[in-house]
This record gives sequence, C-alpha cells and structure tokens, in this order.
Amino acid sequence: MVTSLSSLVNALRAVPDEARHDWGEVYARFSTWLAGNRVGLNEGILLDVVNLRGSSPGLLEAGARETSSHFVWRLIDDPADYFSIWINEYKDEALVGAYVDSIHNHRYDFCTTILNGWYSHECYGVNLAWPDRRASATFQGARRVSTGDSLMLLAHEFHRIPEFGNDTLTLLVKSRERQPWSFSINPASGVVNRHVPADARLSLLEAKLTLITERVAPA
Repeated sequence: MVTSLSSLVNALRAVPDEARHDWGEVYARFSTWLAGNRVGLNEGILLDVVNLRGSSPGLLEAGARETSSHFVWRLIDDPADYFSIWINEYKDEALVGAYVDSIHNHRYDFCTTILNGWYSHECYGVNLAWPDRRASATFQGARRVSTGDSLMLLAHEFHRIPEFGNDTLTLLVKSRERQPWSFSINPASGVVNRHVPADARLSLLEAKLTLITERVAPA
C-alpha cells in the first residue's frame, strides 16, 4: 500500500474535472504539495517502495522499463485517475546517442521534481515536417535543475537533457496520453524519428505475421 504519496494523490484528485486538462493547474497543486512535503520526501518514497514490494510482489517490476538513459519505475497508476506517478532513475553513464540527448517531446504532459542529483534542461521551438522527417529547432533557453527544483512540460513542447549527474532520481506526475506518438530530432542532422508505444503496434505485428505466413504457405 502506498502511504507517503497518498496526500499527493488526494491533492491531484481534488483538481476539478474541468481543470484537469490544464496542466498548469495540476502543476500548481503539485508545487504546493512539494512545498509542504519536501522534508523527508525521499524517505517516504523509500517506504512506499518497500510497502509495494511487500504488499504487491512483482507490481513494481511489471511496470518498470529501461530506456537508453534511465530506468522508469511506475509507483501509482489507477486507470480511474487522469494521472500516474513515476520515478526516473538515471544511469551513471555517458549520454551519447541517448533519447534524452535528442531534441524531443512526449505523448503526455508532466511535472517533475529532482529527488537527488541534477540535469541540464534545454527548451526548443520546433518547426517539424512529417513525413519528410526533417525539422528545424530554435534554442529557447536552458537551466540546471537540481535537487528540490521542479518543472512542467506539455506534450507539444520540445526539450533536451544533454547531461545529468550521478545518482539522479526524479519524481514525475504524468497525464494520460495527449497524442498517439512523440518525435525526436537529431541535434546535428535535423533528422526526425516518430515514436509510438510498443503495445500500440500489436495490430501491425499481427498484420506482418499474417503477411509472412501467407508468403511461406504451400501452394
């Protein structure tokens, strides 16, 4: 059972239905919660993790995934809610070629706070041409986000994390999907890639398997 984050869940659920698509309102509630819970927050989250492992074996592992730059841990994800809560555990490795080192957006809005460590956060304005797979990106500013800092990013906004410190952990509150895919842009070449969740491609996998089966079927 999750305990220390229950007050955050309650604060987010208290956002009126008509305001839940306005992530600025959600971020305001998140920021207020942080201000009152910063002391002891990491210890409380550790307790949540221990409790979840004890009460629901395998739940954290089932919701976890690895990216090229960090491990993603799902803490709270009730389908009835308009949000979910996660931890990003950044790797103590070089970023060259990692997704976060590209200029990219996300399928969801989110707000986040740094539990430990730091990262450099760059913002970009993007003029994207799809399916030509080309884009131009204009640098709009950067800041170093450190332990205790927070920020918000909307699904249509592009950013980049070119470097981060060892042992960096972040707590995120994500919206439900705002769009079916996201984009990443190679900063050097301007080449664009589109990304969709693997489970959204299941029907495409079935279609490919059907096609392959038909090709090899005996006459």
